[in-house]
Amino acid sequence: MTADSTPGGEGGAKTGTSPEAGDGHDLTRRHRALGMRAGLVSALTLISRIVGYAREAVTAALFGSSSAILDAFLTAWRVPNLFRRLFGEGAIATSFQTEFSEVEGEEGEAAGRAFFWSVFGMLSKILVLLTVVLVALVWLAPNELPVPGLTEVWPLPRLAWLGPEPEAVREITIRLLPFLIVICLTAVTSSALHVRGLFGATAVAPVIFNVVWIGTLALLLRSFPDALQRTELSSQLDMARFLTWGILLAAVVQGLSLLPSLLRSGLAGGGRPSPARARRSPRAVLVRAIPLAIGAAVYQVNVMIDGMMAVSLLPEGGAGAHYFATRIQQFPMAMVAFAATTAVFPALKAFGQKGDLVGMSRLHSQTQRSVAYLALPATAGLLALAYPIVMVMFEYGSYGTEGIARIESALLALSLAVVPVGATGLMVRCFYSLNDFRTPVMVSIAMMALNLVLNLWFILGLGLDADGLALGTATTSWLALALLWPLFRSRHRLPAGPPGMLRSLLTSAVGALACGLAAGLAYRALCGPLVSLLESMGLFDEIRTCRRAAQALAVLASVGLGVVAHFGVTLALASREAQAILARLRRSGTR
Repeated sequence: MTADSTPGGEGGAKTGTSPEAGDGHDLTRRHRALGMRAGLVSALTLISRIVGYAREAVTAALFGSSSAILDAFLTAWRVPNLFRRLFGEGAIATSFQTEFSEVEGEEGEAAGRAFFWSVFGMLSKILVLLTVVLVALVWLAPNELPVPGLTEVWPLPRLAWLGPEPEAVREITIRLLPFLIVICLTAVTSSALHVRGLFGATAVAPVIFNVVWIGTLALLLRSFPDALQRTELSSQLDMARFLTWGILLAAVVQGLSLLPSLLRSGLAGGGRPSPARARRSPRAVLVRAIPLAIGAAVYQVNVMIDGMMAVSLLPEGGAGAHYFATRIQQFPMAMVAFAATTAVFPALKAFGQKGDLVGMSRLHSQTQRSVAYLALPATAGLLALAYPIVMVMFEYGSYGTEGIARIESALLALSLAVVPVGATGLMVRCFYSLNDFRTPVMVSIAMMALNLVLNLWFILGLGLDADGLALGTATTSWLALALLWPLFRSRHRLPAGPPGMLRSLLTSAVGALACGLAAGLAYRALCGPLVSLLESMGLFDEIRTCRRAAQALAVLASVGLGVVAHFGVTLALASREAQAILARLRRSGTR
């Protein structure tokens, strides 16, 4: 966000009515310095993503690019992950933040604390019941589903939706489902800390999760010394079972890491307060979560549909290729769009609670410009460096060149979704801040249906691979943005934001073009000389290791040069976002 995007909470009418409201009376006071907060979340998210990619690379190297068990594991992993994103980090977390902000704004922090614990207890019971129901459904689910009406168009009388190894998908899914309980409760706890203005521990928690996962992989390599040579389904299934235990342990450790911040925020310690102190029922969270589960899921549900169709319609390794491409694409989205949305949403909700539409419109416009300023060069960089990035990250162990090519083609298509997903995610949060859940829900339903049709057309009609699924996601992401953008201001008569949006977008686009050209040319110029340099230094015993190290250095240098090119060009074009970054760097240097 730009330097002038910090909202002020002193103006506007007070909404609290309780004498114990205290500092929670005007919630915007907690959410100043949003630029620094977004920077903190982005930096910690960067660390989390780097560690996460290390875990993905080792996992891919262990199982290989044509492993039916890896496809089964990644498909099973999507099931609790979908519920975590929709209910934990999506619907329930967003709904809880909305209700929690209103309780603290109207009744004070003590009532907010009581409300938090009542919601925590209610969700614990619901999540346990949901997990039991999901286990039963997975256990009883058929291996194939009939697809009526498709036989006349495509030769697909029945859909093997669980893939070629349905029993492996079934078993691993059941083993991973308890993850849903822990991670959703962790997400709600993180949401409460965000409303209280604490973001550091919640951004570090995913790093802890990934570190424990990597530790599990290290133990797996010690327990299975010949892991890289194990290609039999039974042997790889044993490895997958071992990994599921480590994932569950990682989720528990991640949740426990938030306890110090809970104590610091005043939400824990001193005994559990009586829920009676909060006048609002915790069921209000669920009432709002139901439409949010659909409205916040345009992208995530599309990805889940893509994953299930990948394991059922693509050759072995297709599900893994699509999953790994999605993971790479999520890096810039997490760094830019998700970090900004996470940091800004409590402030947006506070503006909505006060009825300050001018402040909300200003903050939305400035954040959208900042997101575009970073998302556009991220897209250009992925398009320019897709192949070397994928090769450096995944061409190890049993993961070969065919798998690398499949990931690259999917990543090229998914890179086109970075900008619309970021813009749409922020816009949807603004709808929620205004208590409008219907509009995102309707758009979401339309996009999910369209995504399903596009996937079938791209794969069965045009013969595309994982890139067909990715192209469907990119297409529906842009269409969702095209539908939501004009509705955003017209539905609620929001005033126009600060002028200069179009100029800012054009400037960022020019900078992004410079970024892509600089990164692509730099990699081609640096890779060969770096390989020769490292070979002459004799630092590596194997030529392949030497070349991979040189390619990794070339990628890092190219990314850096691309960032410099984008910043330099936009600064020369007097971009407000570039000027704000420069001013912040100067202040940091002075301090």
